[in-house]
Amino acid sequence: MEAIPDLIRTLLNANVALKRIQKFVDEPNKEDPQSEDGEDCETQIELRNASFAWPGLPESVLKDLNLQFSRGLTVVEGEVASGKTALLQAILGELDLQSGELRKPLRPIAYCSQTPWLQSMTIRDNILFNSPLETERYKQTLQVCALVPDLASFEQGDLSPIGENGIGLSGGQKARVALARAIYSKASILLLDDPLSALDQQTAEHIVSQCFQGDLIKGRIVVLVTHRMDLCGPAADNIIKMTHGRAE
Repeated sequence: MEAIPDLIRTLLNANVALKRIQKFVDEPNKEDPQSEDGEDCETQIELRNASFAWPGLPESVLKDLNLQFSRGLTVVEGEVASGKTALLQAILGELDLQSGELRKPLRPIAYCSQTPWLQSMTIRDNILFNSPLETERYKQTLQVCALVPDLASFEQGDLSPIGENGIGLSGGQKARVALARAIYSKASILLLDDPLSALDQQTAEHIVSQCFQGDLIKGRIVVLVTHRMDLCGPAADNIIKMTHGRAE
């Protein structure tokens, strides 16, 4: 009898989850964008007169975008709710393309969300994310993401376990672990949604100079959404300003 209330609550939560999963599974498949000759574009992402809407909604959230993202660091700025995160979601394919074209390489994309997503495992496992351990690359990733001093304060270092959603880490540490996962990956496209927002000035300066201008992102397409233009602006190869769903 004592277990019945908990069982009812569990069944209700499971029913909601199943409905959400079914709704996602029932969505039509999206075609992968390709270049005109049928081969994947290796060096850039391109949007031509592209308008996007959130799935299931008729109103466009991004309008008439004509943008190119080439190898190097592209910084996206703009006010709150101007469409910065939506632009990254559009590149990922999470938004519905209403008109125009989106062309991108048919390659893996590393995405660092605004709210860090971490699993209940060690810090090292969260960074590697099932990728093989390359010792030198891993050490370099820890250094450029300013994680070395933090790991020194843990008794087990990077083998310290963390709880679901990074319980046990501060907001800045969560952001840097999630950033390190994207940087360590071999993905040729990095989409970074404001990873500097929870960092102090000194740490943010270190990441901009050592990470965003370092060897680990050379030859990759990096799209960085940020409000800290004082730090990221001088390091950018290209700057995009979002205003009410439009870009320049």
